[in-house]
Amino acid sequence: FLFRPKENIKLYKTKIDLTLANNVEKLEEFMKNIIDTLIIKTTKVKFGRTISTFLSEDVNTAYYGAWFRDCGLRSLFIFGSIYILGRNISKSLKTKKIVYFAFLIVCTIQNIPVLMYYMGYYGLETGAYLNINHSGYFMLICIMAGIALILTEQNLKIKIQVILLYAFNVWSLIINRSFGPFLAFIAGLLFVVILYTIKHKKIKWEFVVIVLIFVVECFCVNSKTGVISRNFHITASDTKVIVNGDKNIEQTGSGRMGLWMDTMKIICKHPLIGIGPDNLYSMQPHNEIMEFTAENGIPAGICYTVALFMICIKSVKRLKKNNDRQILEGGVVFAYLVSSLFGVVLYSTFPFYIFYLGMFCKYIDEK
Repeated sequence: FLFRPKENIKLYKTKIDLTLANNVEKLEEFMKNIIDTLIIKTTKVKFGRTISTFLSEDVNTAYYGAWFRDCGLRSLFIFGSIYILGRNISKSLKTKKIVYFAFLIVCTIQNIPVLMYYMGYYGLETGAYLNINHSGYFMLICIMAGIALILTEQNLKIKIQVILLYAFNVWSLIINRSFGPFLAFIAGLLFVVILYTIKHKKIKWEFVVIVLIFVVECFCVNSKTGVISRNFHITASDTKVIVNGDKNIEQTGSGRMGLWMDTMKIICKHPLIGIGPDNLYSMQPHNEIMEFTAENGIPAGICYTVALFMICIKSVKRLKKNNDRQILEGGVVFAYLVSSLFGVVLYSTFPFYIFYLGMFCKYIDEK
């Protein structure tokens, strides 16, 4: 069966049972996806990461990962299995809605301690996370999944309940003060609204509700705390400093510009194979593409960036053929990629992005 799957499939179809034959076809497709993913599509990236691992200054950390992030070479194979899982999840609406709902519920549970913090129970500001920024990146993925559920759910009562959960989690994202995920959510929301509207040539009423809730909550929270206007003011001031080339340029972006400048020095020093996975230690650049390039080398960084770019191009070309769920799952991926320009690869968020990337790429490969 393993060496001659097509011949055996025909044999099953003609002599045994059609149901068994369908299962064999599914198994063949599943094995094809594993081979396609682990051997063909990521060969250059994994080869570059493997070389940089065993030639790094700290091989043990490069392979196993640092104590906190755990993003060494070993984790790459775990991420690969999560990507395969995403690609092979059933495309049925029922299954997808279960996935969307699971993310939204988990995010809601995570944000209950955040609500308790603002009610006076101190020490719970970040929920289950050690850092408030990390919880923001997780919220972003789950809220985008919530939007997908709002647009795909047909039962009005359930849709209203999902909208209420969406409103609560959006409020949590705003008061979280993580400006990167906040901006990424706006980008992801625009992505979904624009592509959805272009395809259907009309604006669904759910989009009006989704946008209205976000705008009203932004206005209310900002009126009380000033967090949004303050963040935009800081961003404008930082941009002015960067344009003028002032001495304090390294402090802009909450110190990110300084990290980016230092990371570029590492990339120039180790251009081919990088410094090694997870060998940046505490000097994380808070930009996943720069981080990946610094750790694994410029060739691996280019492969990763070009692969994402080609995925976007193929998706846009197939816009009319794509079903609505691909646009919604693409919104999750796009929002995370925007947030990744300001964040780091973490086991608490990155695997979920990889999972949705697998779900999204499943549609692109269809003829």
